[in-house]
Amino acid sequence: MKDIRKILKDLVIKNDFHLKMSKRKEKRKSFMMKIDIEKIDKLEREVKKKLLGLRDFEGAYIISRLVGNKKKILIVGCLWGRDYHFLNALGKEIVNLDLGKQNVPNLVIGDITKKQIFKNETFDAVIMGEIIEHIFEDLEALKEVRRILKRDGKLIITIPYYDDHAEYHVRMHTQKTMKRLLEHSGFRIERVITRGGLLISLSKIFAIPSLILSKISLKLRINYLKKISEMDYKLGQKNRWFFKLSKSYGGYFIASKGNKKNFVEVNRKAFIPLENRK
Repeated sequence: MKDIRKILKDLVIKNDFHLKMSKRKEKRKSFMMKIDIEKIDKLEREVKKKLLGLRDFEGAYIISRLVGNKKKILIVGCLWGRDYHFLNALGKEIVNLDLGKQNVPNLVIGDITKKQIFKNETFDAVIMGEIIEHIFEDLEALKEVRRILKRDGKLIITIPYYDDHAEYHVRMHTQKTMKRLLEHSGFRIERVITRGGLLISLSKIFAIPSLILSKISLKLRINYLKKISEMDYKLGQKNRWFFKLSKSYGGYFIASKGNKKNFVEVNRKAFIPLENRK
């Protein structure tokens, strides 16, 4: 009887191990980026130069990593099109939203703090890269994002931490305050990746191989940038202490729809005596 139990236990352990390994392989496979090199090569010279710059490439790479297999994407605040061009090279269907005219395709001019033309649950993912700290009406903006995001959609936000230097930075966030804002807006935090790793902080050092490879092959250069960016992506998941020393210290937040957290109740519990609560 004991031998049978041992055999069954060993089978369960083996099956569990194989299941975990297959999930890891599937996850790794699902995040393999097949960048259309031809699309990158056809970009205007200045746009391509920016996109293949170390910092911009890493930012676009990590955002694309978080987007994963989501297909229909809204980019809020597209500027010169960094995330658009990168995601377009991955075959995504993209709409850009900005306050004014930008030199990007599929552009809708509008203010995310107001109701937009999009129907409810239109997008698989919404990207707000360095946007939320520019907005006084951040709750209204997130409310609108929640409306147009599909039930299983992803919201990807990037922010700098402790940064109020620029006049257009009207909110200053830490990782904790950003989490609270998202929770209050009805989002559930899935992951936070810390920004400020090796590539983005030591860009001058890593630029040398990149420039050498640019003379040899665009494909080799992109593969080099992908590997370095992947290194920072993995380091960022561990929230290394030295990231705080970087001028680019900040975070990538990935969130999905959840229940709204009541921070009035949080304050009531913190400051109103138990006997006085109704």
